[in-house]
Amino acid sequence: MMGMSADKVIVFNEGTGTKDSSTKITTMEEIVKSGSENLKSITDANNVYLARKGRGLKLGASSKPGSMTLNLAAPAKPTAIKFKAMWYKNTEKTLEVAGTEFAELTDEVSEYSVTMDGNTTVNSITIATAGKRAYITELTIVEGTAASVATPTIEGTTPFIGTTTVTLACSTADSKIYYTLDGTDPTDASTEYTAPFSLDATATVKAIAYKGKDASAVATMQFVAIPTVANIAELTQLTDGTEFVFGGETVVTAAPTAKHLYLKDATGVTFAYDVAGGFTFEPGQHITAGWQGKVSFYKGLFEVVPTTALTAVEGVKDELTYDEVTPADVTLENANKVAVLKGVTYTAPAADSRNFEIKKDEAAVAGYNQFGLTIDEPVADATYDILGVISRYNDNVQFQPVAITRNARWIQINKDVETGKDLAAVVAEETEAVTAAGDKVGSVTLNLAANGAYTVSKAISSPASVQILGDATAPATIDASALTEPLVKIEGGSQPAFNQDGTVNAGYKGVDIVAVKNVKISSLSTSLLNDAQKSYVGEVVVENANVELVGSANVFDFKGYPASLSISNSTLWSKAGHTGQLIKTAGRVRDLDGDQVEYKQATSITNSTLYQVAVGKQFNNFQGKGQKSLVLTLKNSIIANCTQDGNEVRGWLGGQNSNNPTVVYENNTYINAGAEQTGWTDETKQGSDQTATSHNTDPGFADAANGDFSVAASSQQAKFQIGDSRWLVEYVPEDITAEKALLAEEIAKATALLGDADVENNEDAKALKAAIDEAQGVYDSAETKAEVNAAIEKLKAAEEAYAMSVARAELAAEIQKANALIEGKDTEADADANALKTAIDKAQGVCDNADATLEDVEKALEDLKAAEETYKLTLSISGVDAAAADDAAWYTLQGVRVAAPQKGIFIHNGKKVVLK
Repeated sequence: MMGMSADKVIVFNEGTGTKDSSTKITTMEEIVKSGSENLKSITDANNVYLARKGRGLKLGASSKPGSMTLNLAAPAKPTAIKFKAMWYKNTEKTLEVAGTEFAELTDEVSEYSVTMDGNTTVNSITIATAGKRAYITELTIVEGTAASVATPTIEGTTPFIGTTTVTLACSTADSKIYYTLDGTDPTDASTEYTAPFSLDATATVKAIAYKGKDASAVATMQFVAIPTVANIAELTQLTDGTEFVFGGETVVTAAPTAKHLYLKDATGVTFAYDVAGGFTFEPGQHITAGWQGKVSFYKGLFEVVPTTALTAVEGVKDELTYDEVTPADVTLENANKVAVLKGVTYTAPAADSRNFEIKKDEAAVAGYNQFGLTIDEPVADATYDILGVISRYNDNVQFQPVAITRNARWIQINKDVETGKDLAAVVAEETEAVTAAGDKVGSVTLNLAANGAYTVSKAISSPASVQILGDATAPATIDASALTEPLVKIEGGSQPAFNQDGTVNAGYKGVDIVAVKNVKISSLSTSLLNDAQKSYVGEVVVENANVELVGSANVFDFKGYPASLSISNSTLWSKAGHTGQLIKTAGRVRDLDGDQVEYKQATSITNSTLYQVAVGKQFNNFQGKGQKSLVLTLKNSIIANCTQDGNEVRGWLGGQNSNNPTVVYENNTYINAGAEQTGWTDETKQGSDQTATSHNTDPGFADAANGDFSVAASSQQAKFQIGDSRWLVEYVPEDITAEKALLAEEIAKATALLGDADVENNEDAKALKAAIDEAQGVYDSAETKAEVNAAIEKLKAAEEAYAMSVARAELAAEIQKANALIEGKDTEADADANALKTAIDKAQGVCDNADATLEDVEKALEDLKAAEETYKLTLSISGVDAAAADDAAWYTLQGVRVAAPQKGIFIHNGKKVVLK
């Protein structure tokens, strides 16, 4: 048995408040409250502080461990060194006393013991934190007579992976060893040791040796099993300080420095820290399974410290994509996730700080330059994509940037262009300057000089709006003869198109406006505007433009569609005849909006002249079905020699599937080859001009073949101001006195022809009467020779039609009379009757022939009457009685007795006699 002696108790000082002191202490007086007589001195006091009331001393700081050495006043041979201590927090709970580590301190002040054999001389006791911080309140040196039985030894591996073998031994002969695994002190009633045993879980082994009734001191050793975790989700459930083996593969999501490594698998994310800075991995690489590490919490942030080398899976590297997050996603719950904040702004950190602010709209998140990036001052009006790590510092969430990328800005080109320039070259030069700065070209506006002269060799291409603007009073000219692609080409747009409810329509891109104003364009063989992508173009404007078209390209060619297309005060013309369509759209309003009543696709042509556009073609091709949304406005415009007869309105209003579009017509001219193109005003066609406001007479263009569409001063177009205003002149009425006199003569002639015919019951007479009245109306109101001459020709045609109807009626009556002459006759046997029958048939043929002329009918009537007279001669003398038939007298064919005749055909002695 061990002897007894007085314990040496040393009680440490403590603070009086509720917080630990931040002042380091080093002297005996500062550190020891009582029991200083047991000490000679205290040396090597590093990072020792007075703790809050009830916790004694605090050893260690937030970034440094603490330690001190108690030098005893006299050497001691303790059987135990007891102390009372507690953890600093759950992640800092390790304290080492007299060379023994206690890794599981608790959150309350508790007593712990270092068992010794009583034979070893101790001159000093060192107390230290293996991690960072811990509290200690007192220490007791227990002395007594050395035990007669040696303290058992405990051998085995700790910490261990899987299992470890524990071996107990005692140097005292014939002793028996007893042990416990649950941390309780063993007695001779505990499990007797007979052979080495295995542990597969964490356990505290305590052993005691007995020889007879004599017992040794208790030996203690803690064996810590290192758990194997299969994935990151299991890893993040471990507590601070826990060692582990990682059993799965992970993927590197970021490696911003040699000390920082961010990992993920299918279950979560984590962060590995190497204080030595030995990481050499790249994002996308896979880390092999089986590495070991230890869990640590730094300022609340979960991290792992590898204790074995990490290696990459050979030949495997993923192409990574990162989740896009918003400031609202930067939360403590997402700590250690690598993600990207897109389209944000930031304020650069001050020179002496790593803190800065990141904003998306009005939402802000704290940024912290953990990895030492060079963060430049942000560019004005620019947004950035920041790839970074969501992290924490205590309860404060941070976004720590790994890479900051400035997004290309949409730079608007607005250029005053000197005369003589190639417009395409100007745009190319401006575009190069924008892209060289890392930005993208947005809208393009070219401001042309007054009376400037330009060329264009390539398409003016833009992903957004395009405007070519000349001077309104002195328009510029553009020679497009070298152009082989559209003048304006919309492509590469990024602006979304929106549905009526405000949601984005992924099928379309948005373009606000395309405008061509105050210019004269010559020899354009390509489209004026081509939508190369599927765009919703808000507004297309052609204003005060004179465009010469060559070839067969569609003037406006859309893969999408324009919400509004306006041509005003402009001329579109072709010398040889343009054979493309005016407008072609492949999209339709219905693609963006189901309620077509609310949304309109409007096309407007006002105060313009179109000459030989879409010759022989459907004027327009609006692809779409049931387009209630289509709106057409056509006012004060000349449509001359354009489009295909019969397809004027159909092509204009959406094709055969057009469904009740809205049309607004007023004061237009529709002509083809100098005459009215009636398809525009055909009342049987849906959407036609039925306003009766059109003036469809020849405008008398000055020199249309060479692009001069000045109207004649006496034309209706001059009077009613129809067409492009640049061609309009002051109206001067013509002298039509002579023409009106001719019309008056024709009216008199027609009136005489009509005579007293029954105009109420005779349709032919009624038609001639209407023609006479119409001609009289022209006589009363006409202002041009063309109107009067047209009225004369129309009345003559009516006269001829009436004369024809009268002649046909007379011929029909004569045919009936002739048929009566041979009624009952055997026309086969009677040669004379047969001859008349032949004449009747011939006359009937003319009567039935719709193409017979008036001369044909009159000639047929004359011939039939002559045939009747001839046939009558073959009959007996109807005017001479039988008694006089042979009296040798002479009679006319009508039976009138005459003296001896000179020449002619007579009846004599009952026979026809021809006297010559």
